[in-house]
Amino acid sequence: MRQFATLLFAVCSLVWSANALADDQALYLKGKQLYQHSCAGCHGADGKGDIGRPLAGQEMPELIRKIKSYKAGKHVGFNASLMTLRAKSLSDEQIRAVALYISRDLKI
Repeated sequence: MRQFATLLFAVCSLVWSANALADDQALYLKGKQLYQHSCAGCHGADGKGDIGRPLAGQEMPELIRKIKSYKAGKHVGFNASLMTLRAKSLSDEQIRAVALYISRDLKI
């Protein structure tokens, strides 16, 4: 019975992992599309900055914190007002998606 429980746990873990990877990939693809459409114009296609600050090399949690801070209107200044307008239009899922893409693909 113990071997069956262990096997069942292992199978469930594999199924959960496969689903999590598929969800992660879908979120990543949404983030890539969102970045290319809404972010690259200011931050550069490679994330190394242009009008906007460089984003390449930043980690997902830090990016999420920064975008949510803009969304909450906690920054002032010309570029901050542009970012605040963009960030306010993003859902939490979109914020996670774009942060995932940036942290995974845009390297220094």
